[in-house]
Amino acid sequence: MDTKALEVEVIPPARPGRRRRFNAEEKQRFLAEAEMAGQSISSVARRYGLSASMLFHWRRLAEEGSMSSLGADEAVVPESEVKRLQ
Repeated sequence: MDTKALEVEVIPPARPGRRRRFNAEEKQRFLAEAEMAGQSISSVARRYGLSASMLFHWRRLAEEGSMSSLGADEAVVPESEVKRLQ
């Protein structure tokens, strides 16, 4: 009987209580990796210690075009300011 050695990747957990922030390029990189053949949202989320639901949310935003709207470092103006200027 031939036994194969299983390769196991140990992923250290994120430090509790620490909120990580990702810019649009990082989010798009995670999503692009999940789109590659043999990958899935869940496997990418586990690899980087993310919630799969967060990646699904980012994917939905990307499909709607929401993640690329502020890519040029544009200033965000409150809706009340826009209405006042109109």
